[in-house]
Amino acid sequence: MMLIDEDTGMKPETPWHVWVIGGLAVLWNAGGAWNYVATQTRSLAMADEVRAFYDAMPIWAEAAWAIAIWSSVVGSVLLLFRSKYAAPAFLTSLVAMAISFFHNIVLSNALELMPAAGYLIFTGLIVVIAVGLYIYARWLAKWTERQSKMYLD
Repeated sequence: MMLIDEDTGMKPETPWHVWVIGGLAVLWNAGGAWNYVATQTRSLAMADEVRAFYDAMPIWAEAAWAIAIWSSVVGSVLLLFRSKYAAPAFLTSLVAMAISFFHNIVLSNALELMPAAGYLIFTGLIVVIAVGLYIYARWLAKWTERQSKMYLD
């Protein structure tokens, strides 16, 4: 939702931090999208055991991974537009991420295929960034709404 001044047809000015955080979010999530596409199209070089892991992934885990990736990409773009829908996109990503990581860490042999400490640390980093983006998107939606109300008064 974009709140616009009825007289001037303009939105309140976008603060600098939206461009910085939103731009970094797009870059970060573009990296995840590239990894997903490269894995799915087999254009990413990987060990035979890792390839077998992805080939054996159940459809529900693969769907969760796809939803986690693409809803984060959408959320990042929506963040740049200061859309109130950025937060639900990031929340969708977090739920799908939890399902995907549950499969990878608990139900499969992912920790045997990759250095466990590195995998867990990177997974933790992904979760921390995703939670941070969700919190920021919620805050920004509320801030934008308050600013628009002040701007319209």
